[in-house]
Amino acid sequence: MPNLSNWVAPTLNVEELEKRISELKAVHFWLDQNSKALGATIQALEVQKMTLSTLQGMNFNMGDVANALKLKTAETVAGAAQKAGAAAGAVGEAAGAAVRKAAGKSARPAGKSGDGAAGAVDPMQWWGALTNQFQEIAANAMKDVAQKTAVDTARNMASGAAKETVKAVRKKAAKKSAPRKARTRS
Repeated sequence: MPNLSNWVAPTLNVEELEKRISELKAVHFWLDQNSKALGATIQALEVQKMTLSTLQGMNFNMGDVANALKLKTAETVAGAAQKAGAAAGAVGEAAGAAVRKAAGKSARPAGKSGDGAAGAVDPMQWWGALTNQFQEIAANAMKDVAQKTAVDTARNMASGAAKETVKAVRKKAAKKSAPRKARTRS
């Protein structure tokens, strides 16, 4: 890489300028991508911190949460795979129950006990619920900001139009009420 004086010194060679521009664009792109990745990492850590604070505020046992998020051994994963089929049926049943409940029907079909895996915590489902909640909050905040901006813009436009109208009326009134020069007879 050339020393700094070669980068700063002016050149009349177009090819050299194009080379410098492309190299600087590559460096800029790399820095920009790293900056975005760093920002995303910071944001993820802040969300994690807020989530943990919320869970502590709700008196969750952090040991249980940590155990639910631990990586499982192969034996446990194999056993969980067998339970996953049953859980998928339970999830489908729960979704159907929610639809029936929304439609006004009974939330539990006849003959089903529904006592499945009530005590188990699925970390992916939990994280998905938190993500959906965060996205909903962010979307509502953005909608509120956009609505406030639209209202402010409309208010400013109306205020500006009113000021211009008042100014035009005053100008016209000033022209009409201006004293006319009296004619003198000679």
